Amino acid sequence: MGSTTNIVPRACRNCRIRKIRCSREIPCANCITSKITCQESTKDATRRSTTARSVPEKKQALLATDITEFRSLAGIGSPQVVDKISGLRKLLERKASDGDASQPREWKPSSSIALQENLPPADFVIRLLRAAQGKLLSLFPTYMKQVEDLCRRVYFPVQAVTIGELTLLSAMLAVILCVFQSFPRPEFSDQEITKYYAACKENRLTGIETYEVNMIPSFEHCLVLYIAASLPFLPDRVQRGYIEATID
Repeated sequence: MGSTTNIVPRACRNCRIRKIRCSREIPCANCITSKITCQESTKDATRRSTTARSVPEKKQALLATDITEFRSLAGIGSPQVVDKISGLRKLLERKASDGDASQPREWKPSSSIALQENLPPADFVIRLLRAAQGKLLSLFPTYMKQVEDLCRRVYFPVQAVTIGELTLLSAMLAVILCVFQSFPRPEFSDQEITKYYAACKENRLTGIETYEVNMIPSFEHCLVLYIAASLPFLPDRVQRGYIEATID
């Protein structure tokens, strides 16, 4: 019976008429004993039905107001909005029908194996770093330290090498090779410098066009993009003698 009884704030209608104490449950104990239908007080029933009706009515009023505001904000019937939508549709149709329309960018598939295979051999890089000591090291002390650390991680890995690390190493080696291309060293042939400079540039371009380097923020990726933006100006700086005095 506990599952079917409701607590009410006032005595039921029968107890009020009979002026006896009510348990204030529907059905109450007196009505159950007397085997009569227990009825809620008229005032309580009216108040409850009024409250039940008022909630949906308030919600309907709010929804009606929101719909009216939405229509006004959406500019239904506004000539300016209609013109703009029409212009956008025409632009989309023209782009779709234009055969020369640019295609969505397709990122190159990332492959650390391909980048690693295209790097200069380890013995050449060791000779390159030795030749870069001295004046070149004093010119780029932080830069050369980063190159050495990257070479250890890439050529003697203890964990998986990332696309960003391979691309950054290629970009940094390309800078050194660019300097040695302008100022040849006796320990390197022109063919070696040209061959590995082209390989490092190709690696750099391949890495830059991958999704990882472009879209995932990291120190290596930012540095790769910075070097890529600066590298085209390096040969001109070298030719103008900015670092000529620092190379033996």
